[in-house]
Amino acid sequence: SLPPLSGTLSPNIYKEQHRPPSNALSFRATVALPYKWRTCEIPGWRPETREGATFTTLLVDTSTGGIEERGYLFGGLSRDLHSKIIYITSDSTRTGYKWVLQDEGDAMKKRYGHAICVWEGKLVVIGGAKMYCREAKKRECLNDILLYNPYEGNWITINPEGTTIEPRRYHSACMVGSQLVIYGGISEHQVYLPDLFALNIGKAHDALAEVGRAGKWIQVYTRGAKPGPLANHTCQLVLHADKYKLLSQISLSSLPDIRTLKGRVEIEGLYFFGGRDEKGPKNRLFILKIGQKPCEWIDPNVDGRPPTARYGHSMNYYPAKSILVIFGGRNDDNYQNTGQSYLNDVWILLLDKLRWVQWEKEEKGIAPSPRYSHCSAFVGSSLLIFGGLSEENYCKADVHSLEMEECPYKFKGEKYIAKRSSLKMIPTLQQLDLKPLPLK
Repeated sequence: SLPPLSGTLSPNIYKEQHRPPSNALSFRATVALPYKWRTCEIPGWRPETREGATFTTLLVDTSTGGIEERGYLFGGLSRDLHSKIIYITSDSTRTGYKWVLQDEGDAMKKRYGHAICVWEGKLVVIGGAKMYCREAKKRECLNDILLYNPYEGNWITINPEGTTIEPRRYHSACMVGSQLVIYGGISEHQVYLPDLFALNIGKAHDALAEVGRAGKWIQVYTRGAKPGPLANHTCQLVLHADKYKLLSQISLSSLPDIRTLKGRVEIEGLYFFGGRDEKGPKNRLFILKIGQKPCEWIDPNVDGRPPTARYGHSMNYYPAKSILVIFGGRNDDNYQNTGQSYLNDVWILLLDKLRWVQWEKEEKGIAPSPRYSHCSAFVGSSLLIFGGLSEENYCKADVHSLEMEECPYKFKGEKYIAKRSSLKMIPTLQQLDLKPLPLK
């Protein structure tokens, strides 16, 4: 049964678009940096709070000729399943945010616990689950692939050739070039899955077609110790800065040979963290090293104390600082020690040194309530958090912001202009060497 709803309810870039980093953070091993949470002031309509949704960033070339960075919200579960395409972006005054409803969706697209990626300026939705069916005594899981074109406002169903993969929810997915890579999840029969599959969707390029063709699902052959069955985990593609300009040349077995001193990372590949299996939550970091045959699983040696084991957390890559940011999640084993199963802590993985750092809270910062199954995305230099479940309730439909740079936005109760700190400013969107697709 669902907990009662709370908050304001509505009526009923991996080209994935990444910015080139400017510089990497420099820490002493024992120092944790302060951060400040804010609750964004967003007037007008807002989407309903939810769990199991996805939130991802897309750069869009607008009709006025400017570049707009949008955080796209899709799917999720509250009083009902959701299928609307909604995005958040800076308002016309550039002093705050606004929510925009772009597409109403339909019943066939309703889902939660799915995964989402960005490819060629489009949103790629994979799998997920429907509402629990009391008659069948199970929750139907999905294995479909949907492509949403924000310029045309239309959906494409991608049909792979040959045998398809097992339907699943709470899996992870990333785009590596034109290859869609998924790992793990939970099946309709409540089985935790240990499989790694890839699908080349490069043929699904016709934005006017109702059905796009793709290659075949292939089970990726790897070496090294695998993570095993896993669900509710997170995954991010991490590359050296200059390689994001050459995404079309990247695949699981091939990486451009580019040497860079800017925005370095210790190991390139797909980073997996946390999640759960039948034995409980995990806190291990695994890296799938790509650009070689076969790909290799690495259980890396990471300096520093690792985060508490968790699942249903968020993990976002901030390439301007070469860091992964982990927030929240759930660990029922914590209840005996702390009286709380839900988390709202922030952890940083320094990718140039492979070191864990926990960020300390400032006294004036108001962190989001502890939660899991929320969604998050970087919009500009702000990590935005939305939705999720708390100990007793759905979380409010507020947007919480964790600012990484100097912040021009207006927040509740004050106009916040952050002091310039040791975190250097990143370039503005107009200065970035990114080329979003033109608006047709």
